[in-house]
Amino acid sequence: MIFRYDRPTSLSLDFKPKLTVTVIVPARNNQSKLDLVLAALSRQSYPSSLTKVVVIDDGSETKLTLPKIKPTNCTLIRFENRPGQWGKVDAVNAIAEKVKTDVIWCLDSDMVTHPDHLAHHMKWHHAGSEYIVLGSKRFVENWPYDSNQLSAALSSGKFDSLHHESFPHDYVEARIKATNELRNPKLEGFRTFVGATFSMPTSSWQELDGYHQGFTTGEDTEFGWRATMHGFALVPEHDAKAWHLGRTTFQENSDLMFAHNNPKLLNWIPRLRTTTRNTELGHIMWAVPDQGVVIDCRGTSLEQFQRLIRPFIEDEAESEFTLLGPWTALDSRYSPIDDQYRELRYIRSWYQDDPRFVFVEAPENPSIEWILSLIPVDGTPFHYYFDGPIDSEINRSALREVLLKRELGLLGAIDSRGYRAFILYTPALGRAWRNSPHSLYDGILQGWGFRWATWSAIKDDRGTIFRRSVLFIRYAINRFRQVRSFPELANLIKRGIKLLFR
Repeated sequence: MIFRYDRPTSLSLDFKPKLTVTVIVPARNNQSKLDLVLAALSRQSYPSSLTKVVVIDDGSETKLTLPKIKPTNCTLIRFENRPGQWGKVDAVNAIAEKVKTDVIWCLDSDMVTHPDHLAHHMKWHHAGSEYIVLGSKRFVENWPYDSNQLSAALSSGKFDSLHHESFPHDYVEARIKATNELRNPKLEGFRTFVGATFSMPTSSWQELDGYHQGFTTGEDTEFGWRATMHGFALVPEHDAKAWHLGRTTFQENSDLMFAHNNPKLLNWIPRLRTTTRNTELGHIMWAVPDQGVVIDCRGTSLEQFQRLIRPFIEDEAESEFTLLGPWTALDSRYSPIDDQYRELRYIRSWYQDDPRFVFVEAPENPSIEWILSLIPVDGTPFHYYFDGPIDSEINRSALREVLLKRELGLLGAIDSRGYRAFILYTPALGRAWRNSPHSLYDGILQGWGFRWATWSAIKDDRGTIFRRSVLFIRYAINRFRQVRSFPELANLIKRGIKLLFR
């Protein structure tokens, strides 16, 4: 198991190939580009005996065909379009779920790849199973060559000289550079995930259940978020070079694409809601909450419980609550005058019809392991746990701030009476489930690290108002570029002030 996002500083192509790979190329109405893509794939240095290429014709008006110059093991599958089942997401998912090879490489049908492109992906998969590899690309406006000329140029080692004018994917490259090649991605790494060329173990694709079926475009961004939440390590491989033939649809129509994609992306990616909150959109209830909260309600009064949940309820971020207790015991006959479960009953009576609250039967004094097994690995990045009667001074904002500062998988606090609270980073739990399912607690320690401390120690670690001022400045700089309206700017300022003075 790798620790956080540690990885070798470099890997050479001097490895013994043994893993099989399926290359999935979805295409539609672009025969001339597809011919070039397949010509380039026919010159890949990774052994053809270990490589299978599947081209998916996703409802082309004139059916696509396989050209003369193509990889050795190459097939064409026509994906029959019908209402509710069409497009790249459905087409790729339908093929990928049948893949039996060790690795899946998804490649767009407008990408002319360097002969070593696949080999540079596969060196990482031979080195470890936690990596999702992102290939590199530069955009070109013109490509004055046919398949024969391209094949000859690649055979002669002239990939780099195919184009003398090109431009990069500026935003992605800037994000990669700012995060030390995604070795310190925090929650922003997913923004670099672009579906044009990426590879991953087939088992990882299956764990993530492929692309989200609800997306028509923007599926790669949402997929990158889920991959991040599951604790996979995104690896930008600059030596896996490619020429992107033409601009993307997004580059040509950014305003329309933002308007089309944002409703889906904001529903499923909490991180993207930084400047757009529920209040601006009529109190939308998002598909994926910003945070999950687990509370053991035993020994808790209704007043204590309400004080505990109030910061989450009043926060602009959306919360989902899991309430632990002996709930089935409340179903027996009782007297309102002499009720040993009075406070628990009050809690259930007030909140049982609120869809944000789920009631779960739990053992007395549940272990950390049991609590961890209850928490889902989903798109929610942070999950909190509280013993209900815990000291009301314990501050969830400080827990989160120190967790992120120390880049921990779990940070726990203990009050003076021994009651517990902790915050859990979902990617750490995702990796623990994959590598240490019989001891999630140990898995979090090995994959991310954790810390338990007294509340005073956590407050000291949180730092001074000066440090939070620095955080505010960083926050403002990072978020300002996302602002697209005055209400979003006002919301950004409001959230920044909360970060500074909470």
